[in-house]
Amino acid sequence: MNDEYKDSIFEDIDSILRDEIGNSKKLDAISKRIRTHDRLQNLSEYCRAIHAEMDAITGAARKGEVPLRGASMFCTTFPCHNCARHIIASGIQAVYYIEPYEKSLALKLHKDAIEFDPDLIESSDCQSKVIFIPFEGVAPRRYLTLFRARERKKEGKKIDLDLKEAKPTIVQLLDTYREYESKVVENLEQIGFHDEES
Repeated sequence: MNDEYKDSIFEDIDSILRDEIGNSKKLDAISKRIRTHDRLQNLSEYCRAIHAEMDAITGAARKGEVPLRGASMFCTTFPCHNCARHIIASGIQAVYYIEPYEKSLALKLHKDAIEFDPDLIESSDCQSKVIFIPFEGVAPRRYLTLFRARERKKEGKKIDLDLKEAKPTIVQLLDTYREYESKVVENLEQIGFHDEES
């Protein structure tokens, strides 16, 4: 349905251009260029699908049990401009995100209602704005690959885990690629690995 509606908009634009300018090969090229323009092709306002942020907001409204005014939202990706306007309207106070989203026009379109400086969250200037905060730490997807959990149950009962005692599962090297490669080669030589061709 989204594509059908976009096609009807392109046809309206094409019709207006032809009424004003008349038919020509140059107009055909202009019309094709408009129809295939990235920003217009990526319009999704006319479909029923919603992003996770909108699903969270509408789900909370549907249940009616969780007031959103002053709440915090946690997202994998920085919200798009469409979700951002609904986040602002819902009364959510803070949005924590893990990954950036370059296509979002949220700041450009809603800069009067969004703040990016976490130090201003308590200031009076920020009380009417939603603060967008990049998540700092280990993202949920990476946690299990980076940390090893101890046994989770003992004699059928849950063991409380102290996250401060989590041990890394893989060694995280802070070397340059050249230093890292030379350490790999050195390690291979120590375990007796030799290149058959050399």
